[in-house]
Amino acid sequence: MSNQNYIDTIAALKAIIVESLKNPGKRKEFVSEGSVELIIGLCDIRSIPWSLGVYCAATLRILAHDNSRVKAKIVGRGGLSNVLKMCEPKTQSDDIDTIEDVHWRYLAHEQAAAVLHTLSYQNPTIQSEMVSCGAIKHLVKLCDMFDPMGCHSNCCYSVYQCSKDANQLLHDLTFQKKLVGKVKELSLDALRKKAVNLVRTGLVSGSTEVNKIYSIDLYDTTTDYQDIRISDELINSQLMWPDMTMSNADDSEDQGKYVKHKDGERWADICVTEVIDACHFWAHVGGKLVTEKVEAINRKLLSQVKIPLTCIPEPGTFVCVSEIVGGHKDSYRAQVLSTEHATDGSFRAHVFAVDNGFTTKVSGKCLYVLPEELLDIAPQATLCCLSGIQAPPKNAEVLEHVAGVLRNLTQENNSHRLYVAAQSGLELLVKLCTIPNRNVCKQAAGAIVNLAMNTKVQVRIGFLGGIQVLLGKDIS
Repeated sequence: MSNQNYIDTIAALKAIIVESLKNPGKRKEFVSEGSVELIIGLCDIRSIPWSLGVYCAATLRILAHDNSRVKAKIVGRGGLSNVLKMCEPKTQSDDIDTIEDVHWRYLAHEQAAAVLHTLSYQNPTIQSEMVSCGAIKHLVKLCDMFDPMGCHSNCCYSVYQCSKDANQLLHDLTFQKKLVGKVKELSLDALRKKAVNLVRTGLVSGSTEVNKIYSIDLYDTTTDYQDIRISDELINSQLMWPDMTMSNADDSEDQGKYVKHKDGERWADICVTEVIDACHFWAHVGGKLVTEKVEAINRKLLSQVKIPLTCIPEPGTFVCVSEIVGGHKDSYRAQVLSTEHATDGSFRAHVFAVDNGFTTKVSGKCLYVLPEELLDIAPQATLCCLSGIQAPPKNAEVLEHVAGVLRNLTQENNSHRLYVAAQSGLELLVKLCTIPNRNVCKQAAGAIVNLAMNTKVQVRIGFLGGIQVLLGKDIS
């Protein structure tokens, strides 16, 4: 099939979807005309683009709604296996994949899960057929779609974004606060992945020198009654998601993310100097000792004789910035990120304050040669990520459908309950109950209630902290 044929087919499927939503009575006409059979024959994801697969699944979902005959036809004519193929993760990253490719793959997973949700609703025959086809394995894997280290990490892409409110809340929780944190240094591989992602999303400039990144579990210890865990405050505000990583602390894959220290866990005073977003910030790791070192550097800069630059600095050059801020003269070490040239020969520089973490634009007249003795001192602001949280996806509908299918499959059948539990489905459902999304939590909690009908699974629910989660209590 040519590319134009794919485009024409997608247009035809869109027309069916639009007409069916506008006039539900039209669905019977489309079914009687053989649309279901044509779509089933078409939607083998191994031979069509993912974009076409999305519209095939979306059309089947609409035509099967409240129509047991269509559901039976989809299963009877082999459509179930094709839908399940759309749920399979791509296990290896492909350099030729574009962002558009992985986004279509994400939407295909979402629509395929929606079809399964529709097919499995109050239909024991189809439920048994789905389980026989291996649906539970696929569904459990889809549960960790938003796990950064999960089986879908190389497969599909959703848009993640910290809101302005979340960014402001982290600032309010940390600004001028006495904080302590459990600190882990990211390994070289993990640092590279994190740095590439931060540069790609524009949160950190590609010219900024990043030699280490810390993952920090951050606490405010200044309150009278109990320490405040910063990540919990962000999650409880429903502005951020908990970290969806399911690997255990002892897992080699998880351990490989961090640099091993002979002393094990390291705790340090933390002074947050600049919030990037609700997941990332610059900080003085070491608290007062580091802050005093920065103050000593700045005093040295203020006392020295300023030597103007003889030429426009290249990006990456370390300089001394001296400017008037709030009526006071301020000097600090900085790295030039870029320059902007004016017609009169002057220029402005976009600089990064290496000891404080902020970026700003200054006149070229504010830039001076950095003394050689200060060039050898490492930047005092360290890039950090807040552990225990992650940015929420713009759309989590796929999880609602996946949890809904598991809920349907475990409603009556005890063997299905045991199978879901054996495939680690219970752990993932408990995790889904912790995210601030009412629809996902409703379906996941319903599935857990069904699983609890089995006495063996009941014990496992308690062991995993499922009771506390369902009661809305903190299990960290």
